[in-house]
Amino acid sequence: MVRFQHRVSKKLYLNAKHTYKYTRIFLDVPSKFHGIIKPLLKRDFDTEVTVEEDRVVITLTPRGNVSACRKPPEKTRPKTA
Repeated sequence: MVRFQHRVSKKLYLNAKHTYKYTRIFLDVPSKFHGIIKPLLKRDFDTEVTVEEDRVVITLTPRGNVSACRKPPEKTRPKTA
């Protein structure tokens, strides 16, 4: 069984004069899935969440290498005649 959990995180700023609060929502992964999840720990995923009748479907798709730009943006691309 898996349950959605949330936590309110607090960050102090301006020498602890003010506090920034935000909510984190997360799922704990059951230990029987750790073997499947461990090889994927340092990867980035695109996330899609859909609700179908009485089910919540969370789809994680591995992202490609986003740090390496394959083509320069249009503005900086050299013009060819």
